[in-house]
This record gives sequence, C-alpha cells and structure tokens, in this order.
Amino acid sequence: SSVLSVRPGNLFTKMPVSYNRHMSIKGRGDDRRSQRTQKALRSALEDLLGAKALAAISVTALAKRADVNRATFYLHYAGTREVLLDIAERRLGELATSFLPVEIDNRGLERPLEHMVKIFRHVKAHAAVYRAILLDADLSPFHPRLMALLHELGMKRIADVTGSARGSRELVDRETVLYATVGATMGVILWWLRSGLRRSPEYMAERL
Repeated sequence: SSVLSVRPGNLFTKMPVSYNRHMSIKGRGDDRRSQRTQKALRSALEDLLGAKALAAISVTALAKRADVNRATFYLHYAGTREVLLDIAERRLGELATSFLPVEIDNRGLERPLEHMVKIFRHVKAHAAVYRAILLDADLSPFHPRLMALLHELGMKRIADVTGSARGSRELVDRETVLYATVGATMGVILWWLRSGLRRSPEYMAERL
C-alpha cells in the first residue's frame, strides 16, 4: 500500500520478525487500560531519550518513569527497543497523514515548500526519537522507511502539479531527480540532528 496511506501498525511489516514481535504481544490486550499503559510507556521513553541513549535506558527505569511494574511492561513490549519502534511507527504515520492534501499553490517556489517545512518541524518536535532511530546503526531499518515516505510524497506532488501520469516518460525522468533530492534531504536531516538543530526548520527548508 502507499506509504502516504499508512496507519500505525503496518510501517514495519516488511522488517524482520524481531521488529514486529511486540505487535503480537500488544494484541493480547486491546482495552483502554492497555492503551493507556502503552501510551505511558511511549511517553516515558520519549522523555528519557531526551537525556540518554536507548542503550542506557533499562526496562526498570522505563517502567518506573511510566509508573508501571516490569511484569506489566512485558505484557506489552519485548524490550525498550520495541517501544522505540512503536513510537517511530506512529510518528511516521503522523508525518505521512500531515501531507494530505499535497500543496499545489506554490509552483513558482516563492517560498519554501510547505511539506518540506513540515518535515523539518516534525523532526525537531520529535528530535530525541529521530536521533535514536536514524543515528543508531542497530535501528537502521527506519532509515529506508522514511526515505520511502519522502519519495512517495515527492512523486505525488509531481503528479498533482504537472498532471503527469505515474507511468509517463516525463515522470520517470523526474523520478531520477527525485531520488537524488530524497537522498539529499535525508543527508541534511542527519547532519541537522548531529549538529544540534542549530538552524530553524524554516531556514533548513528554504536552504534545501
């Protein structure tokens, strides 16, 4: 299915089984209490990631921050890594749906593309999660998922603005440029995260 139509729960379906193990665990209890517990654990991990790396966060510390016990934690997640993947999955879903409808009123590029500003604002708003996911080699499967989202967004915008059919020669030629642009965007995002987000999202979008 289209990356832009993705909903929480299917972003990582093509990943190794270990990345999806928590989904079956979470399925055991779908009541409101379970949802509140999962939300508390996700929120607690995001808070902790603002001060330390994922590897330095224990299940005990995370459970304590979320005000749940270890046994309750393991009813919902296999470990802290699965909590982070759940957060990333949901954040990417939020980012994807925020692009609809695609902007088509700025063809002359008199100002930064709104979808590009949204990307940088979203990264900054959830910087701790993006640092943990994109800068951690062990969690690298998130990297191509974000690239896929950016590519799908670009292809949709080209089609909407130009009226080109997805399989047309003109669009295929532009897709080559789009892949280069997506790669550049990812490189800039990684640099921006490593540099401490010194520039504003608006500045980054304008420069890119």
